Amino acid sequence: MTFMQTLTDIFTSRVISSVLLFLMLLLCGEALIVCYKKSKAKLPEPLNKFTGLTKNYYKTILICIFIVGILVRFAFFWIYPLGLNQDEASVAYDTFADLEYGFDRNGDHNPVYSVAWGSGHSSLYITFSKPFIALLGLNVFSARITNVLFSCLALFAFYGILKRLLSKDSALLGTLIFAIIPWHILMARWALECNLLPNMFIIATYFLVRGFEEQKFYIPSLFIYALCLYAYGTAIITVPVFVFVMAIYLIKHKKITWKMLGICAVVFTVTAIPIMLFAAVNFFGAPEMDFGFMTVPKLISPRYNSTVTLLSEEFYASPVQNFTEFLRVIFFQNDSLPWNAVSGYGIIYLFSLPFMILGLCTFISDSWQKRKGFNPSFIFIAALISIIILACLSTLNINRANFAFMPITFLTIYGMLFVMRHLKKVTTLILAVYIVAFVCFSSCYFTTYQQEIGHSFSYGYGDAIKYAESKAEGKIYSSSYINAPYILTMFYLKTDPKIFIDTVDYLNPDSECRFVNSFDRYYTGIPNPLPKSDKNAYIFSNYEYSQRTDFSKSDYEIKVFGNFTVATHK
Repeated sequence: MTFMQTLTDIFTSRVISSVLLFLMLLLCGEALIVCYKKSKAKLPEPLNKFTGLTKNYYKTILICIFIVGILVRFAFFWIYPLGLNQDEASVAYDTFADLEYGFDRNGDHNPVYSVAWGSGHSSLYITFSKPFIALLGLNVFSARITNVLFSCLALFAFYGILKRLLSKDSALLGTLIFAIIPWHILMARWALECNLLPNMFIIATYFLVRGFEEQKFYIPSLFIYALCLYAYGTAIITVPVFVFVMAIYLIKHKKITWKMLGICAVVFTVTAIPIMLFAAVNFFGAPEMDFGFMTVPKLISPRYNSTVTLLSEEFYASPVQNFTEFLRVIFFQNDSLPWNAVSGYGIIYLFSLPFMILGLCTFISDSWQKRKGFNPSFIFIAALISIIILACLSTLNINRANFAFMPITFLTIYGMLFVMRHLKKVTTLILAVYIVAFVCFSSCYFTTYQQEIGHSFSYGYGDAIKYAESKAEGKIYSSSYINAPYILTMFYLKTDPKIFIDTVDYLNPDSECRFVNSFDRYYTGIPNPLPKSDKNAYIFSNYEYSQRTDFSKSDYEIKVFGNFTVATHK
């Protein structure tokens, strides 16, 4: 066992995690006591009150933070996480098919919201991916690069937000924490289309904050907020609520003219017209639309219904239950999905919870004291209002709640600043704990975590299907242990979508998540016993292969690729 593995095991043990959590809780409590003895809590002083950084040191540290943040998001993202998630394959393949053949696997060209499995995929990721897939072809690199780049842009935007809302020096600390938190690193490195939403929202909010000083920046801000509607279904609740609350606040404090408000309203509305047409088709019974350059398809079952219960029959079921589940995800920082959180680290490190709670309390207190004047940090009040409404109307896991983690990260940073302001001597200790946590997280991510995520992301299937394709003249059967093997097959073999449309056999054609029995010569599930044919190929999961006893394995040529075993007749 290496030193890093030993350190990681120690750091993530329940005992150490509990000790760190208790330590941070004590620091927050002590800071509150000191604050009470001195005076009422105020906005944290600039970080240079603690560090005494000169201008040159500040720039050097900031550049180092950006370099580390970019590297941990960018380094070998086309390899790690191992394998490919079915949603990644779905979005990337439909993008490729539309570029190469003029329509995706459901026969739509440039859809406002792609039908995909039946319940749809948001279209913004597809749109942004097209230049990369057109230039680089269809592969894991071109599938993931969009999310990586926007995650890096969000890092710079987050710094710009904190610099204008708190101080230049507080922004240094905040950017460091944002650069190394597990949630943003984890989501940056793979191409789940909803992961684009928080990054787009952060970038839009940066322009909004710039608009407080120069109103011309409101225009790009509202344009990007409108684009968020195409990034994920939850945005249809969160973004309009956020924009509406901010508009009222800015009008009240005369931070936006009526003329500029009208311009922004037009920009937002015009940008949102295609998604309004999509709503008309899927929620109000309008016919499908084809404008030549863009289609508005009718989904088998709108994905919005599964992410926002306002649009489903479950609307009145249990807002309290929904909100309770949201709090559970936030407080425990885990939803049992390995692609959303690494065990032992959580979303923003498990020991950050006291800072988050303290940050929420002190932020609300500070905002209340400033209620009569204009408070630029009100953007986080508006975001919290949006999140609370969403959490009541939707059953959320980490990726569905991704809109919430920008303000949650801000509140965590706010709580840290409060502690550092009142307990200056612990600044180095707190930073050291976070840096050690980051080093351990990175070590875990690129080693042991990959074994776990490789199973979830079908590691080895790409090589397995290519090998089977080259060896078999007959049918190719893929293990039903794989989640949607048909879309992985189409991704790796770059299948003509017309072949799929003409030959696909759905088990449940009217479902929001259609199961493909077969298309062309590719079948889901391996028969037991195997068919009597020497022309077929069988792609087993390694475990499944070890358990099968219905055929003579000596009669087959066996090749192992990652988590899969390919059997072809000798």
